[in-house]
Parts: sequence; C-alpha cells; structure tokens
Amino acid sequence: MGIVVHVDFPNGDLRKVIQFYKSVFGWKVKKWGENRDCWIIIPKQNVDYATNNRLVHWADLETNSINTIDVPSVDECMNKIIRNGGKIISPKTTLHGLGYVALCQDTEGNSFNIMQYENG
Repeated sequence: MGIVVHVDFPNGDLRKVIQFYKSVFGWKVKKWGENRDCWIIIPKQNVDYATNNRLVHWADLETNSINTIDVPSVDECMNKIIRNGGKIISPKTTLHGLGYVALCQDTEGNSFNIMQYENG
C-alpha cells in the first residue's frame, strides 16, 4: 500500500490561502525557489510521517485532489476553518472504529478532509 509523500494545494490567491493554512493548522510557509510563485508548507511539528506539501498557482496544475489532514479535534478545527474564511462542505461524520471526518474547503475552493482519530 502506498502512502502520500507530496501534496500540491492549487489556488488562485497565494497570500490569502497561505494565511488560511497558517491560521487554521499553525503551519509555517516559506517561498521555494527564486523565480517561481511556489511555497513550501512546513507542518507545525516535525514528524517522520509528514508529507512534502507545496502551494502553487492554479495554472500550474490541471487537477485538484482531496487530501486528509489529521487534527486533534474536528469540531475545533471546523470552527477555525469557518473563522478564517473556509467552508464546511460535509459535516462531521463518524467512521465507526476509526474516528471522525469532515469535508471542508479553503478560501480558494480547494477541498480537503480533516480527520480526528478515536484514540489520537
């Protein structure tokens, strides 16, 4: 079984979406490369399983994917998402024996899931 090792977050307004992910998840974001409008996301904690993530302009990608982000509390995170201009597309759902998940969108319409594990 493969694991995700890199995620692209395409978007229209880089400054706006950078602030969204910094405010909601506490991520650090830094510019990548000299001549590219591309930014690297650094998760709040440095963990072995952290994926490589980058923010790129819409024109740089042809498709959009839905990624899942581990959070300590789906409820608290949904509130942060709304306060920072995002949307909750599908409310918190129980995944029996696993935890809770909700489908959300950032300020630029990128969809992502937030996941709270039962024992995490």
